[in-house]
Amino acid sequence: MCDVLCKLCLLIIAFICPPLAVGLHMGCNNDFCINLLLTLLLWLPGMIHAFFVIIMKEPLTTYTTRVVHVYH
Repeated sequence: MCDVLCKLCLLIIAFICPPLAVGLHMGCNNDFCINLLLTLLLWLPGMIHAFFVIIMKEPLTTYTTRVVHVYH
């Protein structure tokens, strides 16, 4: 239920400010930069791209870190 509600909220945000919705959904990556560029050129392509990213792509939820052990 929360997943559907979260996506619905993101779609509403995407209607108002597409780069913000993509940034909240995916983080600051290539999709965000593409959406920002599309929104700056014309608002409608940015909104369509934001809807596509929110509906079709999984959000960035896992972060991988690499631990380096230093032995003295």
